[in-house]
Amino acid sequence: MSYRDCIDLSSLVSTDRPQGLLIPRFPTSPLTRFFDWRERARGRRVLRELDDRILRDVGLSRADVDHECVKHFWQP
Repeated sequence: MSYRDCIDLSSLVSTDRPQGLLIPRFPTSPLTRFFDWRERARGRRVLRELDDRILRDVGLSRADVDHECVKHFWQP
């Protein structure tokens, strides 16, 4: 049996919680947050450059893209 099998971390990362119960979470490091923001900005930049034919293939409209691309890099 490995060390991982002995520890249940699901309560630390769960998003649904009973009313009034606070579940501790691992803090996100500033470096991780920076890389997430950078990837989000890059993804939106690439999305903005796609033509309408490709957007139609993936089920998006130009309005969907415009709505996503006006968000700031820190907004999910």
